[in-house]
Amino acid sequence: MKREEVLEQTAKKAYRRIELHALPALSHFLVDDLRPVHVVKALTPLAKAKKRDTLKRICRIINEIMFLAKASGDIDMNRFEDLIKLFPRYGAPSPSNQPFFV
Repeated sequence: MKREEVLEQTAKKAYRRIELHALPALSHFLVDDLRPVHVVKALTPLAKAKKRDTLKRICRIINEIMFLAKASGDIDMNRFEDLIKLFPRYGAPSPSNQPFFV
C-alpha cells in the first residue's frame, strides 16, 4: 500500500495486521526467498480460527507489497497473486458443499 494513496488510519491498520499475524513468522526471510508456502504456514492459525476477513485482508496486503516490489524491480515475479486461494474456504468448492455435483 502506498501511504499517499490511502488514509493514514487505513495504512496503520494494514501495517498492524501484518505486524501481528505475518511478521513474527516471516521477518527472517528475504523478499526473494519468501514463498507462498511460508505465508500459508504463518497464516494457518487465522484460517483455523475462522478469521476469514482478517485472513483475506492480510493476503491482499501481502499481494500489494509484492506487487510494489515487482514494480520497483526488487523481485522478478509476484508469487502471491492468488494467495487466498491456498486456504480451503477460498479455493474451489468441495463436493461436500455441493452434493449435486457428485
